[in-house]
Amino acid sequence: MLPANITWSFSICYCMYFIMLWLVHLNHSHQLVDQKGKPVALPGQLLGLHIAGILWLGVVPLTWAPPILPIIIGPQGTGANFRLLFFSILFIVIAIGSREGRRYQPAPGDTAALCKSFFPRYLAIRIPFLISYELFFRGHLLFFNALRLGLVPAILVDVILTMLLHIFSGKKVIRGCLPFSVINCLLNIQAHAVWPSILLHLALSLSFEIKVLNKFFKPINSLS
Repeated sequence: MLPANITWSFSICYCMYFIMLWLVHLNHSHQLVDQKGKPVALPGQLLGLHIAGILWLGVVPLTWAPPILPIIIGPQGTGANFRLLFFSILFIVIAIGSREGRRYQPAPGDTAALCKSFFPRYLAIRIPFLISYELFFRGHLLFFNALRLGLVPAILVDVILTMLLHIFSGKKVIRGCLPFSVINCLLNIQAHAVWPSILLHLALSLSFEIKVLNKFFKPINSLS
């Protein structure tokens, strides 16, 4: 496929997911909890949005992108210094996610908003969605733009598109996208692979969301 056609293909995938995100946002169901601590209004729509993300960001790009496994693991191993840096960042990311999860306190009336059956369904869809997300932005798109435009423009494109996707999630999340996206891009470029950003994104999201979800299933008098 010609580079121009690949650019159009990436654009279509991004726009299709953004439209789905916008539609679900209209029903206040695009994220697990919002900046005010309110849980997702329609859990089914949130799951549907994640499935759409898996399709448009993960499955569809594979029709023209290189084989998936070499992109994830990379063509070569990483040195000891890189591994030390990565695991240090991983520890910090988990600490940040866990801290934010502990800070979240649902109102007593909100504890019934999510049922226990939602927990495993959400995680089962959330994990492949995050992998698809990273494969698209910090995998296919980042490496394609790095070859075509250079490293700095490729990172700028990644940061701008990522922040735009979080425009409905509040200023705090948007601000956090900037350093997180840059760090993920630089780590992936250094490793020539996508596994660093996949692990970091999973660590950040799950360390926060598992603690949040657990609070919905505890007795109300245990929430403090």
